[in-house]
Amino acid sequence: MASSGAVKVILSFYRDDEGSAFERHRGLVPFDIEKHNSMETACKHLIEFMGIKQQAETFGLGSFDLKLFRLEKIDGKAKNFAIVTKAQLNMELPFLMGSTTKLVVDNSTSHPTSNVNNISVFGKNIVYTDTENRQVKEYNPEKNTVTVVIGSGQEKNSDGSEKSASFVQVHAICTYEKSLFVTDVAAGTIRLVTLREAKENVDKVCSEVKRTLASVKERFNLSRETNCPEGTVSKKTQDSLTLLRKGMNRLIENISSINPSFVDLVELLTLLTTQVENLHAVSHFKHETFSALNYSQDFGTIVKESLKRITKWAAK
Repeated sequence: MASSGAVKVILSFYRDDEGSAFERHRGLVPFDIEKHNSMETACKHLIEFMGIKQQAETFGLGSFDLKLFRLEKIDGKAKNFAIVTKAQLNMELPFLMGSTTKLVVDNSTSHPTSNVNNISVFGKNIVYTDTENRQVKEYNPEKNTVTVVIGSGQEKNSDGSEKSASFVQVHAICTYEKSLFVTDVAAGTIRLVTLREAKENVDKVCSEVKRTLASVKERFNLSRETNCPEGTVSKKTQDSLTLLRKGMNRLIENISSINPSFVDLVELLTLLTTQVENLHAVSHFKHETFSALNYSQDFGTIVKESLKRITKWAAK
């Protein structure tokens, strides 16, 4: 990334007792990342280059505090983002030099960027969406390198690994702790996971667990059930996965017997509410150690009451 460039600056003067600026000036200020890499040097450079001290004196301001913000237009509205630390300055400055939407990359960089759309902080680095190349990239300010994080570069909408996933028009980006969220505008919808897809994911997990168990038993010549010390999941987890898979298969069969199209309309969170909040709470309250019959009776009552809430039956 280029080590020097120009930043568009809007200089606003405020008095303590006034909510709006009484004077504004615009200018283009040259910056050098190596020289102006701290808040002290950056502010000093701005004061000297724009003659802020002299201008303040003409307005009768004997002393002043200089605060830095990045100005960005979002949905037609101007928003300010404060720059108060050295880390923030080092991450913002490269994108502010020259243009807020163009990122200049040295010829030595292996991943040139055509158009920066949205940026976000990810750890000590900056991640951003490159709409023209249809990729998500990461800039490391310490190493001065740019790498591709997500995206094959192909113009299509498909899931996959960080290298095989593809976008049509990658746009917004957001980070939360160690998670990275990206939106593809061309996809047009946010799709919920269906019951069939959830069942397929559980099947994949079960198959992978079985494969791992078989490999561990064969390697260590074991005939007994394995547990955590052997490097596998516990026996209880294995049984829970089996029960979960059987339960989902039965649920799909039961719903399909009523109407096959209902399977793709089921919201999985509603099942969690019925299972946890209603069934277990009621059953454990009524029976300290309940039998399968008690469990089935409680479940039947809950289903009946739930149907009454969402059908005309409730009005009768």
